[in-house]
Amino acid sequence: MEKNLFQWRRVELQFTSVIESIREQDFCIYKLRAFFSADYGDTWSQVKFNGNYASSMTMINQNEFFITVNLNYPYDRAVYRTLDGGTSWTRSDNGLPKNCDLTITTGPQNRLLVGANKGRIYESTDKGTSWHLLYKDNVLDAAKLISDGKNIYAFGNGIIKSANGGKDWTGLNESFGSVHPAELLELDKNTLLIKNSFGLFTFSKLTQEYSIIGNDIVGSDIRVVKRLSDGSIFLGLIGGEFVRSYDNGVTWSRTRSPNYNGVATLAQNKKGYLFLGSYGGDVFCSKNNGASWESMGYWGYVRKFLFDSNDILFCSIGLYLQKSIDGGNSIQPVKNFGFNGDLISVTNNNLFVFETSGVSRSSDGGNSWEYKSNSYFGLNNTQIIRSVCQAEPSHLFLATDVALFESVDDGKNWKKFNDEAGGSKISSIFKAESGSIYISSANGFFELPSAITSVGQIKIPSEFQLGQNYPNPFNPSTSIAFKMPFKSFVNLKVYDMTAREVKSLISNEMDAGNHSVVWDGNNDKGFPVSSGIYFYIIRTENFISIKKMVLMR
Repeated sequence: MEKNLFQWRRVELQFTSVIESIREQDFCIYKLRAFFSADYGDTWSQVKFNGNYASSMTMINQNEFFITVNLNYPYDRAVYRTLDGGTSWTRSDNGLPKNCDLTITTGPQNRLLVGANKGRIYESTDKGTSWHLLYKDNVLDAAKLISDGKNIYAFGNGIIKSANGGKDWTGLNESFGSVHPAELLELDKNTLLIKNSFGLFTFSKLTQEYSIIGNDIVGSDIRVVKRLSDGSIFLGLIGGEFVRSYDNGVTWSRTRSPNYNGVATLAQNKKGYLFLGSYGGDVFCSKNNGASWESMGYWGYVRKFLFDSNDILFCSIGLYLQKSIDGGNSIQPVKNFGFNGDLISVTNNNLFVFETSGVSRSSDGGNSWEYKSNSYFGLNNTQIIRSVCQAEPSHLFLATDVALFESVDDGKNWKKFNDEAGGSKISSIFKAESGSIYISSANGFFELPSAITSVGQIKIPSEFQLGQNYPNPFNPSTSIAFKMPFKSFVNLKVYDMTAREVKSLISNEMDAGNHSVVWDGNNDKGFPVSSGIYFYIIRTENFISIKKMVLMR
């Protein structure tokens, strides 16, 4: 008997979770109990098994299916199997963890897969009789599984996909693009190394795609990301390990740090000496790029190490800013700022300390200070200054919770930076080796190229260019960037799959330069549009370009 899948009607049960169909059978999870229907949902009967709580299920055929249940929260989770359509059940979870939530799905060739916490994915090739660990990805934290019969998707803190039955996994772009970078390095002119709360990734500026580096590295475990003077990349982990790459991120190796309490901060002076602060309060120095370390004694928990242009070592310890002028042999207090964090930054000529009420600046190594309160930048009591970076000598950028600020006189005076990237909360700002400034804001992730001049203007592009929206896919908003070599009338609109206009984003004359606009996912009437594929088209006097984007509600 054929059914029209596009005709729906109300049935007695209101399903709140998962529904799966196989031929003329239906199965659902309803309020953590399992029900079964053999007549397309006209009538339902509760499936009997020992547990009271059902969390997921998968079907092999009309008689054989598996269900995960919570027998005794939070200590006993189980997998049950039926061979007679749910009349009788047997437990089938030998080799699976019992103290965490489980989700089950069927992969290619009817292979059974179970997802567990800590990013663990288990496989059974004997129909649930035994299970073995197939894959582990700490980035996910918890692995929940779904499959379309060809591909397997695991999601938790992010989304990974396998197209070969779980042997190899790749990260999906939409999983990580909306998470603000906490650290950033340039691997080459088109590739970034990004650390955020999910983990460590490479990001291609050409394809706008992310790739996971080291699925056993959790982002929250990484405390230091730094390129050293020998060109290697150094990661310091909270668990007391170093991870190093000597080939620009292609391969990575692990070694133990000199202190098992973990790496809190790391800095390198002009001689190439490394200074490491540990969570236990001990400080170490390496004069051979980390091959060996010598103890500098107990300083207390150092949250941040920084060297200024004169190779003076500054550090935040407790409520004090302190410094060493003799290569770490001794330290002396500079000032009690009352802060308890790592909110210090150094440019070539200045030392900045960020307090809850404002920012202090010293241009003489901490002997004297100038102070600007939050009100100077238009911040209220709940908003703070995030960081500062130097674009060029005397040209600085300051990141705050409301906007990006710019100074062209070495930080004496500040004004709002007139750019779409800086018109909102700035979560982080980085200066890369090439000189480019990268900004992560509520409007998206932006690059200010190294062509920024001394007055903070970006050089005029040589040609028209429409960029790929970021993030993509997105929810709820995305940013669209474009470049103009000369002044022109600009028309930028969003269309749906039927070529119907959804939203007019720009319809006016614009100056030459780099521009961006944010689409909030609403139509011209102000109503949210549905999930799906959309196109955005830009038209100028002699340029037209179209790109695709995906909205995922």
